[in-house]
Amino acid sequence: MGGVSYHSAALEDLGHVNHINSGSTFICELDGTMSLRLKSLENVFQDALLSPEITNDILGVIWGKFIVNSGMNPLCAVIELRSGEISENTAADEM
Repeated sequence: MGGVSYHSAALEDLGHVNHINSGSTFICELDGTMSLRLKSLENVFQDALLSPEITNDILGVIWGKFIVNSGMNPLCAVIELRSGEISENTAADEM
């Protein structure tokens, strides 16, 4: 089984984590089949408000997130903004 989450959190202080973005959580058996444990995990994630989505291509989702993060994470480190803050920054609009 594999999964990818687009939820984000920020460490505000020691022992204080702030949930800053609610996104989807993609889950799938690695062979793309539907299983009882997959449906069970979907129910657990629904109860936890993690917005689960069952996909039939989790490896594609994992690689997609990897590619986006490979570009976004270095950029965010250089400009010292979180990814969600870039769209709110007027200097970013000018680029």
